[in-house]
Amino acid sequence: LEVLLPMLRTDFKIAETYKHNGEVKPLEYDITVFIGKEEEVTAAQIYGWKEHTKHLCSIHYFPGEHFFIHEETEKLVKIINTTLLPFIKDHKE
Repeated sequence: LEVLLPMLRTDFKIAETYKHNGEVKPLEYDITVFIGKEEEVTAAQIYGWKEHTKHLCSIHYFPGEHFFIHEETEKLVKIINTTLLPFIKDHKE
């Protein structure tokens, strides 16, 4: 708790006080989005992630709400590894 509690407090403070100026600066690389099928988000919010890249935006749906990560860890790691593997290979060459 001594280590995690200060980080959680900071995260919550950022979430409570952040004010977005409305400006979107799309990234120059692909992005991958993970969404729980039962999260309380609209289709517009989900597909809004596409505005944040000039390239490919892959959206992956998982059963459950926001904390689906706890039950779907193996699938998530596989997607992350598959996504990053080409970059790792390119970097080594």
